[in-house]
Amino acid sequence: MKDDGKNKTYSVRTSKGKYRVTFKITADSAVRMNAKRAFVIGNWSGEGGWKWDNKQEMNILKDGSFSLTLTFDEGIYEYKFVVERFDGNFSWESDPYNFNRGEYDNSILYLNFE
Repeated sequence: MKDDGKNKTYSVRTSKGKYRVTFKITADSAVRMNAKRAFVIGNWSGEGGWKWDNKQEMNILKDGSFSLTLTFDEGIYEYKFVVERFDGNFSWESDPYNFNRGEYDNSILYLNFE
């Protein structure tokens, strides 16, 4: 998945086998989700990747969007956004701009452009 990075999750190859991935939640999506805070969680942390303690908090930007950049090895990964709502509840959300879906409606990240 490649993009200009303004509104969607995108990846950039940094060196052989390494990719910098920026996960994004647009301001419009954040409003729709009633997001106070947002996190990314996925299967990249090994066997315990989907554990609550392995979530990565996203940065909230001035425009109300959320963003987080992580570095990955080449591979295929599944992820979701975890949104803490203003009412204190949490929801697990698929990436609305990534239409590659896996089990449980997880978003799929393909990092093997060769």
